[in-house]
Amino acid sequence: AQTLSQEQIATLFDTLEKENKKREEELDESEQLSDVERAKERLSGLEDNLKEWTGKLSSEQLQIVQAYSPRFESTARHWLQYRRHVQSLARTLFEQKDSNPNFEQDLLNLMSNPESHRHAELVEKNDANNVLYSQMVVEFGATLSQKQKKRILRKIDGYIEDFEELSEDD
Repeated sequence: AQTLSQEQIATLFDTLEKENKKREEELDESEQLSDVERAKERLSGLEDNLKEWTGKLSSEQLQIVQAYSPRFESTARHWLQYRRHVQSLARTLFEQKDSNPNFEQDLLNLMSNPESHRHAELVEKNDANNVLYSQMVVEFGATLSQKQKKRILRKIDGYIEDFEELSEDD
């Protein structure tokens, strides 16, 4: 980080901002949809996420997801605002790295504690969504078939192996 040139720093943060603008355009498009269409997208996203872990969902599981889906609050715009804020702080750190004797520690603090820069509304909505998601997963978990449980365990085992390989690389 200390050896990046000002040109590399500018390129990095320009690239990040291009990604932010793409996300913002997607959000703008999503906000143009009707409430019903947005609700369908949210439901589809939840179903896809769960299918990735469990495979095909039963009708009972679909009903659980359908019951919870409308209760989630969108935080996408808040996350984008937060992302831009943290990137702005990081850019300032990098741009002033040569004159900041605490650069490495300041950067480490920013990277280690990014949640400290989240605004209250994001934290509140995110916490509420996490509680809701946890409740849904508990209810959903009670309906898992043996096949679905085995699939979940295989995926978890795969992640464990990945982490073990990563820790061995050190």
